[in-house]
Amino acid sequence: MTPQNPDLRKPYLPLGLLTIAGAGTAWGLMNPGDALGAFTASALAASVTAALSFYSSLRATRQELATQTDSAQSLANELVDSRAKLDVAVRSHRQELDSLQAQLQVETTRRETAQRLALQTTHNDALTKLPNRTRLQEDLTKALAAAERRAGKVAVMFVDLDDFKRINDTLGHGIGDELLTQAAARLSACVRTEDDVAINRGGEPSSVARVGGDEFVLLFRDVADQNALAAVAQRLIDAFRAPFGVSGYKVQSSISVGIACYPRDGNYGDTLLKHADMAMYRAKEEGKDGFQFFSHAMSAAASRRLAVENGLRKALENQQFVVHYQPKVETGTNRVIGAEALVRWRSPMHGLVAPASFIEIAEEAGLIAHIGEWVLMQACRQQRAWQEAGLPSIQMAVNVSSMQFREDHLLTAVVTAVKQTGIDPKLLQLEVTENLFMKNMNAARNTLECIRGLGATVAIDDFGTGYSSFSYLRQLPVDSVKIDRSFVQDLGTKADDREITRAIVNLARTLGVKTVAEGVETKQQAEILAEMGCNEMQGFLYAPPVDANTMAKILKIGVIPPDSLAGKLAPFMPPTSSALTSGDAAQGSFDLHSQATLLVPIRVSDS
Repeated sequence: MTPQNPDLRKPYLPLGLLTIAGAGTAWGLMNPGDALGAFTASALAASVTAALSFYSSLRATRQELATQTDSAQSLANELVDSRAKLDVAVRSHRQELDSLQAQLQVETTRRETAQRLALQTTHNDALTKLPNRTRLQEDLTKALAAAERRAGKVAVMFVDLDDFKRINDTLGHGIGDELLTQAAARLSACVRTEDDVAINRGGEPSSVARVGGDEFVLLFRDVADQNALAAVAQRLIDAFRAPFGVSGYKVQSSISVGIACYPRDGNYGDTLLKHADMAMYRAKEEGKDGFQFFSHAMSAAASRRLAVENGLRKALENQQFVVHYQPKVETGTNRVIGAEALVRWRSPMHGLVAPASFIEIAEEAGLIAHIGEWVLMQACRQQRAWQEAGLPSIQMAVNVSSMQFREDHLLTAVVTAVKQTGIDPKLLQLEVTENLFMKNMNAARNTLECIRGLGATVAIDDFGTGYSSFSYLRQLPVDSVKIDRSFVQDLGTKADDREITRAIVNLARTLGVKTVAEGVETKQQAEILAEMGCNEMQGFLYAPPVDANTMAKILKIGVIPPDSLAGKLAPFMPPTSSALTSGDAAQGSFDLHSQATLLVPIRVSDS
């Protein structure tokens, strides 16, 4: 048997294990026990090193964790603080939002209130609180549309207070406004539930509207028949016959009512209102305190009235006015001592037109002041022409409209006429109606005192027909009063007229004021007036209004006995020139003629 190698009997450690142990020694050359110890020591050292490394890592991790924990805590604290701040901010914003919402609510309420007030202002009358014209037109448009769909009927009543202007001018605008307020309430109360057929808004009835100063309109729909409307109109008229209690005054104001119906009188709101207005004016022409239904004849009358107004404007532009003169004689002597200047319109279509046919229209159209100033200037020029012709000086009386006082042009017009013509102011007399003093006593008195200061005189025309008070004669700056023809014409038959006339004459004499009787047509009237002591007379008994040439011939004669010119004033003559009378006017034969007898009244409304 082959003997064994002794080195082969030593334990063998694999090379990999020796490598793990980190032995750098050739383990195979070591004693197994030493190798194991070395391996164990090496492994332990490696474990300790690994443990120490792990501990260091763990410690670093712990420190990092602690740092992160602190950061997290800090972040948590910051989050808490932020949450608290956020809560405060939210509460603050909520409060601010609540405040803004409250302000918005207040502003919304304010704007809604303002809008309601604006709507009320644009749709309601400020004085009476009734619907105004704008609201009425809206309601009327809707009512007509509904009536057209249903083939129904609509009616409007135009209501106007009679003599409201007189009340307003006499008692003042404050009382006038209070009267309008009470009138609105009375109209509303008179319209019964079954009559209230206007368009309603918000449950409020709106059948009565105020459309102008003293004008109201009632709107009706689903009208049964004309008799029902007549009954309503009569109920309104009856209600207004009772006086109003206004600021301690008892004020009487009746109404005039005009009625127009759809579709008979028009298909549009404006047309119905216009036609109802025409019917209302017809009611006034018929004596007021009544009602009228519209008829197409009224429209024709309104057209004629408009034609007259347009004609007057052209007459001013084209100098179509002429002045005629009616003599005034001294009682007892029949001597011509004055003349009244009376305007006529020489119309290309109608010939010579009397003032009664156009003066009222001229006043309403605002033309009377221009016409009055022209007449004043023309009369003064004619007075001067007569003087230059060597004719006797007489007093020239010129009528003055109250509108000339309101426009405050009268004093200037008088001064201008006197200065330009060079006449003696003492030969000029202004005739005013007593109503002028009722409207504005102080202003009228001041103006007339200034005119008298120039030397001119003042007469009250138509005395006794207005709101006469004999006590006024003591207060007013007047030189004479003209007794109205309505008293003169019945002197021979009515005792009351004789006594009134006698009282006027006696009072005037006591106050040192002259009296002039106008409209004297009979010898009996002249004798009664002479017996009473009337100072002057004027009328057809002596002479009608005549043109300047004829008046010049009358002045040359100087005296007009009663009826002495009867039959001598030719009823026809060709048109004459409007040139002023010259010195030749007093020459020639005494062949009197006058255009005054050619007066053609223009009918501005149907009777």
